[in-house]
Amino acid sequence: MMSDDLRKFKEAINDLIAGLICEHNAKYFYGLTLSLFEFWLDPRMPYYAGIQPSRIILSPKFFKLEPHEQRFILCHEVGHYLRGHLKYSTQDALMNIAMDMIINDRLLDDGFKKLEDLYYLEDLKDLMPYKELKKLSEPEVRELLLKKFPKTPHGRSLAEDLGSGKCKSDGRRGTNPHNYQPSNKMKKLREGSFQSDNYFDNLYRLKDILEKLIKVAGREAGSFKELIDLEVKRPIWKIKLRRLLTLLTSKKSDLDLTKENRKCKDYFARKKSSQIKQIIVSLDTSGSMRPQELSEAISQILGFCRARGLKKIKLIQWDAKVQEVKDYRTTIKKLEVKGRGGTKLKPFLEWLKQFKGRSLVIIASDWYLFDEKEAKPMLRRLEKKHRIIGISTSDKNPLTKVKIKIE
Repeated sequence: MMSDDLRKFKEAINDLIAGLICEHNAKYFYGLTLSLFEFWLDPRMPYYAGIQPSRIILSPKFFKLEPHEQRFILCHEVGHYLRGHLKYSTQDALMNIAMDMIINDRLLDDGFKKLEDLYYLEDLKDLMPYKELKKLSEPEVRELLLKKFPKTPHGRSLAEDLGSGKCKSDGRRGTNPHNYQPSNKMKKLREGSFQSDNYFDNLYRLKDILEKLIKVAGREAGSFKELIDLEVKRPIWKIKLRRLLTLLTSKKSDLDLTKENRKCKDYFARKKSSQIKQIIVSLDTSGSMRPQELSEAISQILGFCRARGLKKIKLIQWDAKVQEVKDYRTTIKKLEVKGRGGTKLKPFLEWLKQFKGRSLVIIASDWYLFDEKEAKPMLRRLEKKHRIIGISTSDKNPLTKVKIKIE
């Protein structure tokens, strides 16, 4: 690829992003999102564009499109990223089409010009009113596709039949750029701001940024606000738990609002806390807790401890009383559940009150407590000494300040 062409391509990408950022409503947010990705050029790519955990890959023919087509395609790829579509199987052609339909309709809602030969939700209007179609999730749209195409032409699969649009070879209908393996001929067009190649790390960092901006922009965000809310309201609890475990077991330095800084009288002093090495896992083993949920929570915590070189944890089982206090190694082949009675948190908190060491405490429960009024003030006092995470396996919020819901 000649250097003059690369220079023109780099300028074109920067102009596209700058143009989106200068516009109002959701287009501003699309431009901001695109600015966080690396951009690469792959002369061997058969599609116009594809998105990966921290970068967007373009083919040379992308730059031959009209500007409104380029904008639509880039924002289409970012839409897949924001809705968490990269976690779905790339081999499911129907799911890929369902995802395309939802993303393309949202782009129309955000004021983008409609492109021909793409899939839209209106293609399914013969099965359901359009207003109802727009409320469906990706798996629900996939089910409608199965209803619409129950049989296929002889010798052709359903995926081939649905992907037979005239632009298939150009990377539009019937293709899935998300599973594209780049060639070794790629050239970087633009630097990005992501700090990891991990898809979920980048997704949540991006959502944190955009969610804060949307709080300021309000209605100006258009349907982009709805798009972000989908993932913000459905967090992947395992990732959140892993991040909290990392944060709360690290060394910490907080402002001490009771003391002045010795060197600078206009500043507060800082108080430091050492790294926590003791982890206490508190399991509600009452009858309302399903064993599967207990297993999922404990396996996540043990996996984290093994990765950090923590060889033992203290595991407390309780229901209406403390049933067992035991040191476990961070590999448990089978956990023998004790109790299965009612749910009272106070007995465990009384035990924790007597425990001398400062610890990271994880409380996994459905939080339907018989003693909520008595337990809450005790928990607040203990949170001043220990770092506590509350995990809920139901629709009820934990009483803790730091909380996770298993969904």
